Amino acid sequence: MKRVLLCQAVVPLALVACAPAQTVSTQGQTATPIVPEFLQTFDSAHELDTTAWTASAWENATRAHSPSNVTVKDGVLALKLSASVPGTKPVCAEIASRRNDFFYGTYRASIKMSSVPGAVVGWFTYLGKPLNEIDVEFLTRDPRKAHFTLHHIRTGVDHATPNMPFDPSAAFHEYRFDWYADRVEYYVDGKQYATLTNEVPDRPSRILLNHWSSNIPTWGGKAPKEDAVMLVDWVYFSSEYKAPPSKFLSRTVDAPK
Repeated sequence: MKRVLLCQAVVPLALVACAPAQTVSTQGQTATPIVPEFLQTFDSAHELDTTAWTASAWENATRAHSPSNVTVKDGVLALKLSASVPGTKPVCAEIASRRNDFFYGTYRASIKMSSVPGAVVGWFTYLGKPLNEIDVEFLTRDPRKAHFTLHHIRTGVDHATPNMPFDPSAAFHEYRFDWYADRVEYYVDGKQYATLTNEVPDRPSRILLNHWSSNIPTWGGKAPKEDAVMLVDWVYFSSEYKAPPSKFLSRTVDAPK
């Protein structure tokens, strides 16, 4: 499925609108700079749009990330968590935005999850030092429960775990969070499921998507013994809290109007 995105100025392959900085006032916060819109439909002729994203290659004591587990085909990003032999590190997939200026605004992604138990599906903003993180996560061993979380430099987290009325592995759905200075609102297919207000992150960050396991019994569980694949149709950000172009919603079930 080929889509053409129009914007005032287009960086080749990045699909990023480069509007000049302005200010916007939104409910519950003071005026903040308008950050350039971000549009990504993974329709690049390359395997991955290397001007917009970096495929992670880091590893630690419990898991590794391989760029070869990140592929694009027919306008869809695939993040593969490879089958894991007991006693070995799971090989995971992750992409991180090259831009690190994402701040208050609406964040949306159309995702179809794997039905293979043992994976963690992640869609989030992240700044490591100091820690500022806004998470949307699902565990495929308990697939209908969403994990919405705020992590901050200060101690503690804020979280909510609502149940979804559908199987996230059966179709694409829009997973969204709206980041304000005093709260983060979480939506799925246009329906609000949570508002978190404790220790709201307050610094510009990157956007990341990942599909991973660390063999954590109390979290994702044992790594899968067969390949698990997370699919992403599109990613969208607007600091003006605008909805994405309607053409984005072609695969998404029950997308908001």
